[in-house]
Amino acid sequence: MSVGISSSIVCLLVSLGQAESVPNTPPPGGIVAVVGDDVITKAELDQQVDLTILDQPKQEAGDYIARFRLELQHRELRRLVEDKLVLQQVKRFEAKEGRGYITDPEIEKQLKRRIEMMNEQNGGTGEFNEDPYDYYSKRLGISRKELKEFYRDQLSVEKYKWEQIYPRIDSWVSPARARAFYKRNSDMFSTPKEITFRMISIKNSRPDAFEAAEAVERALGEGGGFVELAQTYDDDVVDPAGFPEFAGQLQTKSFDSLRLWHRPIPETLRRMKPGTTSKRVMTAVGIHFFQVEDLVAGQVESFSEALTKIRNHILVERRKIELKNFLTERREKTRVAVFLPELPKQEPISQEAKRESEAKRVPQANEE
Repeated sequence: MSVGISSSIVCLLVSLGQAESVPNTPPPGGIVAVVGDDVITKAELDQQVDLTILDQPKQEAGDYIARFRLELQHRELRRLVEDKLVLQQVKRFEAKEGRGYITDPEIEKQLKRRIEMMNEQNGGTGEFNEDPYDYYSKRLGISRKELKEFYRDQLSVEKYKWEQIYPRIDSWVSPARARAFYKRNSDMFSTPKEITFRMISIKNSRPDAFEAAEAVERALGEGGGFVELAQTYDDDVVDPAGFPEFAGQLQTKSFDSLRLWHRPIPETLRRMKPGTTSKRVMTAVGIHFFQVEDLVAGQVESFSEALTKIRNHILVERRKIELKNFLTERREKTRVAVFLPELPKQEPISQEAKRESEAKRVPQANEE
């Protein structure tokens, strides 16, 4: 993203709850947001976006990452603005107490934990066993000192939330409230034994990865057949070393085996119901689409067995509300300006196109 872009710049400014008139171009110096007396630079935003896609080496990411980068920038910038609002409170705490909020040992622990998580997500291969500082600083192109400050800010935000924001909520969950939640969400408290589904996989390293994902997503939205799309776009069809006959075939997996798949595939399949098709699922290795055919139900936990989970779910929702209230309050008292190119708008699918797609599928369904 070039700072020189001006025609499509979004400039959102809030000061004490009222919009102010500002220039149509961002400030000089690569600034993408202003939060009170703090700024967020393009370099900071790029580092965060790179960290988000770090599981896939940059040289293998191809056009897929380039085309999705603006979407990631918008998402990560929203989070960075929220983090700045929290960090301003952390700075006030540090000034008042005369000490740092996060210690170096806490940062070391977090970095090591990230390496452990990456190993777990890659099937416990031990691929990421190098020094955490070296691993991240090499991938992000920043010094060890910059990396340490990056994580100091991240940990400060989380610690402040848990120590200063979340304790404001009412932690008592009444039995009646818990039982009502259990009745409304009983499917949350059982894990199916196995699942039967079809899949379309598109590797990040493919030069046409973005275009293929867009085509699949658009066709599915218009009622296109999942099997036909798999036989056109799946990696087994495109790759000369693949197995085209496997594209779009039904496969049955136990949920225990799915735990080793790249996240968030296990979580996505866990939430799906028979007859449903997933949206785009982005993982470290590519883009995936799923269509679930059948589920073998697991045993549902009793209310008493699920009580701890129920309480945690309710408290998580309360924390989200409390955090939202905190951020709203801080925004009303802080000047916030954001400068980014607009996200391209997706063309809605017409009802006529949907009807035509459905009409084309009827003969196929009858033949089966």
